[in-house]
Parts: sequence; structure tokens; C-alpha cells
Amino acid sequence: MKELLDKLTNEFSDRDYAHAYMESHAVSRIAAQIHAIRKQRGWSQIRLAHEAGIAQERVSKIESADFDSLTMKTLQKFARAFDCHLNVSYVPFSKGILDTTNLSPERLTVHPREQDLAACKRKSFKVDVETGTWQSVTNIEEASPGTVDVALDDAGIHYLNTQVMTRITTATGPVPTCKGDMAFTFKLADHPHRAEKRVT
Repeated sequence: MKELLDKLTNEFSDRDYAHAYMESHAVSRIAAQIHAIRKQRGWSQIRLAHEAGIAQERVSKIESADFDSLTMKTLQKFARAFDCHLNVSYVPFSKGILDTTNLSPERLTVHPREQDLAACKRKSFKVDVETGTWQSVTNIEEASPGTVDVALDDAGIHYLNTQVMTRITTATGPVPTCKGDMAFTFKLADHPHRAEKRVT
């Protein structure tokens, strides 16, 4: 993997080669991901064609990377068929290189919406206090200065890192020491956010 990363980083100094390589990779990735998600769902090409509202022959060509372009409308049809989010964005070449290097069959599959959202409720999240950027974390012990770790459940957002929470709350007033619900409001990117923590 490191060899590929170094190789692409060096070869991408050639502008035309860099664009041609990543354009070809984008086609291959779309084809591979549609195939991978279809297999993950246990669908045939005929079933996917029915769900997406396109011809089975078209599905076959797309999965074989036998196409020069796909319209947004077609990509959105696949997203609706798979019940997942379609993400299209411009990124630096360095991120494109990393995406290429880290590509694996596991990274191509996507859980359907309901399963994904159910799992999301059980995840922990970290927010950068300075930028207001949120990200999921696998371990709440990963908290670092300037971040707050939270978990989501049906009752809302609950803070899991008392030390970081204490640091923030002391900026606006003393931290309650009594048992029970402790709530406060702070600002992230000029937007107020309210959080609660059960103190036992």
C-alpha cells in the first residue's frame, strides 16, 4: 500500500497523467461499488434494474465499467434503489490518492438507510470545539483537548467525557456538583448547542 501511495504521489506531478488516472479510477470505483452493493443486498442484476428503473443491459454495462459517463439522474436512481446517500464532491489529489490506496471490498459496501441510522444511534461522536466539526469515534477514550465526546440515544445528546465538559462549563460558570441531570449550553461555529449529562 505504501509503495502505491509513494508511486502515485510521484507520478501525479504530471498533470495530464494525474487527471487521466483518477478519471479512470472513478469509473472503475463506481462500477465496483454498484456491483458490491448489489451483491451485499443479495440482488440479481434484474432485481437492481427493477429497483432502479433502468434496463438490465444498462446495469450490466455499468458494472463492467463499460461506459464513458453517467448522469446524476442515473446515479440518484441507484442511490434510491440501494436506499443510501449519493456523495459527489471535489477533493484534493492527495485525498484521491489515499482513497485509491485504501480501497477494499469492505469499503465499497453500504448499509441501507434504516440499518445505518439504527447503528448511528449507538455510536459515539466527537466534536471539535473550535471548528464545530463532528466525527464518529469507536472509543470514547479517544477524547483530546478541544473536543467533546458524545453518544446519541432516543433522549438526545449526552456527554460522556466529564473532564472536557468541565473545562467548557467553567468558561461560563461553576460546574454543579450535585447528583442528577447537569445541563449547559455552549457555542460551536456561532450556533448554540445544548447538552446534558447524568451525574451519578
